[in-house]
Amino acid sequence: MEFFLNHPILSLAWIACFVAIIVTYIQDRLSGINVIGNNMVGILINSQKGVVVDLRSLNDFRNGHITGAVHLLPTDIKTNNVGKIESYKDKPVILVNQDGLNLLDSGKSLTKQGFTKVYILKDGIAGWLTDNLILVKK
Repeated sequence: MEFFLNHPILSLAWIACFVAIIVTYIQDRLSGINVIGNNMVGILINSQKGVVVDLRSLNDFRNGHITGAVHLLPTDIKTNNVGKIESYKDKPVILVNQDGLNLLDSGKSLTKQGFTKVYILKDGIAGWLTDNLILVKK
């Protein structure tokens, strides 16, 4: 308690950081978008007829992607240009990029467009390769 009284600005900064972390965590949890591991991809594709949406560059996609993946760019999702996956609105849509980071905005955009089962692949293609899973080229 003495620390808080002697260092009010630093104390407020710590409290603000703590609140920001909690708010971000709660927002992520309430978004309805789940992060899944590699083992769930096959289950969602095979049992629920899901699709993998690869959000990397077209060149990266051509160099190797998960079997059956559809290529879109994050800008396509933001501009509602999702005709390639329109038929998957009630089926699992698994978002993938290189590292699994920064996909929440694309996921939120899809849910606003009516997609009901949006997932993010944890660790992206990098994690897929770390687990020695195959990529295909087209």
